Amino acid sequence: MSQRRSKKPRVTPPHERQDWSALGKLPLRTIAGHLNSIDHVRFRSACSSWRTSSAKRPKTPFLITTGYKEAFSFYDHVREENIPLPSDVNTYISYLKSLGTVYIGIGCSFGWIALAMENQFEISTITLINPFTFARVELSQLTGLRLFGGRVLLSGSPANLQQRPMVVYHSVYPRHLKFQQIGDKQWKTIQHPSSLAEVIACNGRFYGFTSNELYSIDLQANNGNGAVVQLVLDLPDIFSGAPPPRWKFLADFSGDLVVMCSHNERELFLKVDLENLRLVLMPNMAHCLLFQCQSGSSFYIPGDHRFLKFNHDSHHIVNTGSPNHVIIIYAHHWKHPDCKIRSKAVPLGWITPDLNKS
Repeated sequence: MSQRRSKKPRVTPPHERQDWSALGKLPLRTIAGHLNSIDHVRFRSACSSWRTSSAKRPKTPFLITTGYKEAFSFYDHVREENIPLPSDVNTYISYLKSLGTVYIGIGCSFGWIALAMENQFEISTITLINPFTFARVELSQLTGLRLFGGRVLLSGSPANLQQRPMVVYHSVYPRHLKFQQIGDKQWKTIQHPSSLAEVIACNGRFYGFTSNELYSIDLQANNGNGAVVQLVLDLPDIFSGAPPPRWKFLADFSGDLVVMCSHNERELFLKVDLENLRLVLMPNMAHCLLFQCQSGSSFYIPGDHRFLKFNHDSHHIVNTGSPNHVIIIYAHHWKHPDCKIRSKAVPLGWITPDLNKS
């Protein structure tokens, strides 16, 4: 009769026996000091002892820049460091590239990035992705439409299940203005005789402009099919007797809709007062500046307001007090901290990590 061998008790390796929550505050504080802002949020959410060992950092947004086919770059302007794209997002972008042509830089709204993919059958798909939680929302398909050069904007966060946001797709060449509510099965097209130079989102609504006119994009008009409505606004006295101003860009500035024009060889910024249907002159702000917000961005340097140029000159940052609205005023241009980033990149907007815990 064979004897049954008794099993030896499993010896737990030392690293599994370690109570990591009991680490001293000094080593925890040292570790936390070497973490980038995203990892620092995750570090503080691990347990109460880790949270108390490191002070909460200011919740400041990251600047996102990218080329249409290049990887994103997240830049923490407070710590002056570049943060790599999370690996899950890189893996997903690689997966999309295996299916067709991927255009990365078509928009960033409310902490979500818009990715566009076109396959060989001219079927396009836009995916909204949260690069920090990896949550994804796929919009309905578009057929026979090239997405290169277009832009996607949202009226609110896709994470808001109580009130599904509206999505607007705008391109200049070819001229398209389409919209849908997240969850719709089809896009709706808004017909407009003029080509809007740009469309932005501000306070849950959408606006556009041509060189001569300002417009509101009313998605509820025309029985829910949308319409582009001209804004007739009174001008400040400074324009009395002068030719009509030629608009250069719109921007969302801390919740205010702002328009810029040139007048007597000066760049003027005017706030759109929709309640009183007038334009209010704002104080002189800068020669070169970048408006960034949750829904878009506009960069201006003389002769070029679309591309953000990176050189070796200094920069100066002014925070408006709101974590989602910051003006960056550049002395001339700004050198990107990552030397691998191209000399020209498109500013997509600001993104504030939403990891549910802080």
